[in-house]
Amino acid sequence: MAKRRESGAHRGVQVDRHDQSSADDAAPSEVRSLTPGMATIRQMRAARPFFSYVPIVVLDAERLCRVPISGRAGFIVALVDGRTTVEELLDISAMSAEETLSLLEDLRLRGIIEFR
Repeated sequence: MAKRRESGAHRGVQVDRHDQSSADDAAPSEVRSLTPGMATIRQMRAARPFFSYVPIVVLDAERLCRVPISGRAGFIVALVDGRTTVEELLDISAMSAEETLSLLEDLRLRGIIEFR
């Protein structure tokens, strides 16, 4: 089984990393079928690119303060930093995916955010 040795980013710790192909060869077929490989993950992300979009706030702070929005929508706006993807927002919002997506869509329709 092929191994790579990499230095850790801190304290010079040596860590063994297995190549993905080697790990797949060693894993039982039942495990391989349950754990998607990198190609499968890329295909899943490509099939739903919306989740990789990054929302940005398009209103300046002064105009944003004058827009009446709910507390939950305001929380989502506060999470929008121009780097966090929709998928990450779903993870950190502590709301259901349906509610978060609904709030994002409402904010987009109201001209508060855009997706890039």
